[in-house]
Amino acid sequence: TETMELSAPGERAVLVKMLAAPINPSDINMVQGTYAILPALPAVGGNEGVGQVLEVGSRVTSLKPGDWVIPRDAGLGTWRTAAVCPEEALIAVPNDIPLLSAATLGVNPCTALRMLLDFETLNPGTAALTPLPSETGAQGSGFTPCAPVFPGDSLIQ
Repeated sequence: TETMELSAPGERAVLVKMLAAPINPSDINMVQGTYAILPALPAVGGNEGVGQVLEVGSRVTSLKPGDWVIPRDAGLGTWRTAAVCPEEALIAVPNDIPLLSAATLGVNPCTALRMLLDFETLNPGTAALTPLPSETGAQGSGFTPCAPVFPGDSLIQ
Protein backbone atom coordinates (compact mmCIF):
# COMPACT_ATOMS: atom_id res chain seq x y z
CA THR A 1 0.00 0.00 0.00
CA GLU A 2 1.25 3.40 -0.93
CA THR A 3 -0.35 6.76 -0.21
CA MET A 4 0.06 9.48 -2.79
CA GLU A 5 -1.12 13.06 -3.02
CA LEU A 6 -3.25 13.61 -6.10
CA SER A 7 -2.87 16.81 -8.04
CA ALA A 8 -5.89 18.88 -9.02
CA PRO A 9 -7.27 17.81 -12.40
CA GLY A 10 -5.81 19.59 -15.39
CA GLU A 11 -7.96 21.29 -18.03
CA ARG A 12 -9.19 18.03 -19.60
CA ALA A 13 -8.99 15.72 -16.57
CA VAL A 14 -11.30 14.66 -13.75
CA LEU A 15 -10.82 13.63 -10.13
CA VAL A 16 -12.64 10.35 -9.51
CA LYS A 17 -13.40 8.64 -6.19
CA MET A 18 -13.59 4.88 -6.75
CA LEU A 19 -16.79 3.35 -5.36
CA ALA A 20 -16.33 -0.33 -6.26
CA ALA A 21 -13.88 -2.46 -8.24
CA PRO A 22 -14.12 -6.24 -8.69
CA ILE A 23 -11.36 -8.79 -9.21
CA ASN A 24 -11.55 -10.68 -12.52
CA PRO A 25 -9.41 -13.37 -14.12
CA SER A 26 -8.11 -10.68 -16.49
CA ASP A 27 -6.88 -8.72 -13.46
CA ILE A 28 -4.99 -11.75 -12.17
CA ASN A 29 -3.52 -12.35 -15.64
CA MET A 30 -2.38 -8.73 -15.77
CA VAL A 31 -0.66 -9.06 -12.38
CA GLN A 32 0.97 -12.30 -13.60
CA GLY A 33 2.14 -10.56 -16.78
CA THR A 34 0.20 -12.93 -19.05
CA TYR A 35 -2.63 -10.61 -20.16
CA ALA A 36 -2.56 -9.15 -23.68
CA ILE A 37 -2.48 -5.60 -22.30
CA LEU A 38 0.23 -4.86 -19.75
CA PRO A 39 0.63 -1.48 -18.09
CA ALA A 40 3.98 0.17 -17.54
CA LEU A 41 5.33 -0.54 -14.05
CA PRO A 42 4.81 0.49 -11.36
CA ALA A 43 1.08 0.16 -11.95
CA VAL A 44 -2.23 -0.02 -10.11
CA GLY A 45 -4.26 -3.19 -10.69
CA GLY A 46 -7.89 -3.40 -11.70
CA ASN A 47 -9.49 -3.35 -15.13
CA GLU A 48 -13.03 -2.43 -14.24
CA GLY A 49 -14.96 -0.62 -11.58
CA VAL A 50 -17.14 2.40 -11.03
CA GLY A 51 -16.18 5.75 -9.63
CA GLN A 52 -17.84 9.06 -8.92
CA VAL A 53 -16.57 12.30 -10.43
CA LEU A 54 -15.62 14.73 -7.66
CA GLU A 55 -14.02 17.51 -9.67
CA VAL A 56 -13.57 18.37 -13.35
CA GLY A 57 -11.04 20.43 -15.26
CA SER A 58 -12.05 23.70 -16.89
CA ARG A 59 -12.33 22.20 -20.41
CA VAL A 60 -14.13 18.96 -19.53
CA THR A 61 -17.42 18.80 -21.41
CA SER A 62 -18.75 15.23 -21.14
CA LEU A 63 -18.58 14.75 -17.35
CA LYS A 64 -19.66 16.68 -14.27
CA PRO A 65 -19.29 16.27 -10.50
CA GLY A 66 -21.56 13.50 -9.25
CA ASP A 67 -21.43 11.45 -12.48
CA TRP A 68 -20.66 7.76 -12.17
CA VAL A 69 -17.94 6.63 -14.56
CA ILE A 70 -16.29 3.41 -15.73
CA PRO A 71 -12.97 2.97 -17.57
CA ARG A 72 -13.14 3.15 -21.36
CA ASP A 73 -10.35 0.56 -21.69
CA ALA A 74 -8.55 -2.07 -19.60
CA GLY A 75 -5.51 -1.06 -17.62
CA LEU A 76 -6.77 2.12 -15.96
CA GLY A 77 -6.05 0.76 -12.49
CA THR A 78 -9.30 0.72 -10.53
CA TRP A 79 -7.94 -0.78 -7.30
CA ARG A 80 -7.41 2.57 -5.62
CA THR A 81 -9.47 5.04 -3.67
CA ALA A 82 -9.14 7.94 -6.11
CA ALA A 83 -7.50 8.93 -9.38
CA VAL A 84 -7.03 11.87 -11.70
CA CYS A 85 -7.90 10.63 -15.20
CA PRO A 86 -8.14 12.16 -18.66
CA GLU A 87 -11.75 12.83 -19.60
CA GLU A 88 -11.48 10.54 -22.63
CA ALA A 89 -10.42 7.57 -20.44
CA LEU A 90 -13.86 7.43 -18.80
CA ILE A 91 -17.46 6.69 -19.80
CA ALA A 92 -20.41 8.06 -17.85
CA VAL A 93 -22.96 5.46 -16.70
CA PRO A 94 -26.36 5.88 -15.04
CA ASN A 95 -26.13 6.28 -11.27
CA ASP A 96 -29.56 4.76 -10.69
CA ILE A 97 -28.39 1.19 -11.38
CA PRO A 98 -27.08 -1.02 -8.57
CA LEU A 99 -23.50 -0.15 -7.60
CA LEU A 100 -22.20 -3.68 -8.19
CA SER A 101 -23.83 -3.80 -11.63
CA ALA A 102 -22.16 -0.52 -12.55
CA ALA A 103 -18.80 -1.82 -11.26
CA THR A 104 -18.97 -4.87 -13.52
CA LEU A 105 -20.48 -3.20 -16.58
CA GLY A 106 -17.22 -2.85 -18.51
CA VAL A 107 -16.01 -6.46 -18.66
CA ASN A 108 -18.70 -8.91 -17.59
CA PRO A 109 -21.33 -8.24 -20.30
CA CYS A 110 -18.61 -8.76 -22.91
CA THR A 111 -17.59 -12.01 -21.19
CA ALA A 112 -21.20 -13.17 -21.20
CA LEU A 113 -21.54 -12.30 -24.88
CA ARG A 114 -18.38 -14.26 -25.76
CA MET A 115 -19.67 -17.25 -23.76
CA LEU A 116 -22.91 -17.29 -25.75
CA LEU A 117 -21.22 -16.74 -29.11
CA ASP A 118 -18.43 -19.25 -28.57
CA PHE A 119 -20.18 -22.05 -26.69
CA GLU A 120 -23.90 -21.96 -27.50
CA THR A 121 -26.25 -21.73 -30.47
CA LEU A 122 -29.47 -19.88 -29.75
CA ASN A 123 -32.16 -20.36 -32.38
CA PRO A 124 -35.43 -18.43 -32.77
CA GLY A 125 -37.84 -19.37 -30.02
CA THR A 126 -35.17 -20.44 -27.55
CA ALA A 127 -34.37 -18.80 -24.26
CA ALA A 128 -31.25 -18.78 -22.17
CA LEU A 129 -31.63 -19.21 -18.43
CA THR A 130 -28.98 -17.13 -16.70
CA PRO A 131 -27.73 -17.52 -13.15
CA LEU A 132 -28.03 -14.74 -10.63
CA PRO A 133 -24.89 -12.62 -10.14
CA SER A 134 -24.45 -13.85 -6.57
CA GLU A 135 -24.17 -17.43 -7.86
CA THR A 136 -21.46 -16.93 -10.48
CA GLY A 137 -19.66 -13.70 -9.90
CA ALA A 138 -21.38 -11.24 -12.22
CA GLN A 139 -21.42 -13.05 -15.58
CA GLY A 140 -25.08 -13.99 -15.15
CA SER A 141 -26.13 -10.36 -15.00
CA GLY A 142 -24.08 -9.70 -18.11
CA PHE A 143 -26.32 -11.84 -20.30
CA THR A 144 -29.35 -9.56 -20.11
CA PRO A 145 -27.91 -6.63 -22.12
CA CYS A 146 -26.87 -9.16 -24.79
CA ALA A 147 -30.45 -10.29 -25.48
CA PRO A 148 -30.95 -8.18 -28.64
CA VAL A 149 -27.89 -9.81 -30.26
CA PHE A 150 -29.53 -13.22 -30.34
CA PRO A 151 -32.56 -14.61 -32.21
CA GLY A 152 -34.01 -16.16 -29.03
CA ASP A 153 -37.18 -14.65 -27.62
CA SER A 154 -35.72 -13.87 -24.22
CA LEU A 155 -33.08 -14.38 -21.64
CA ILE A 156 -34.54 -15.47 -18.31
CA GLN A 157 -32.81 -14.62 -15.06
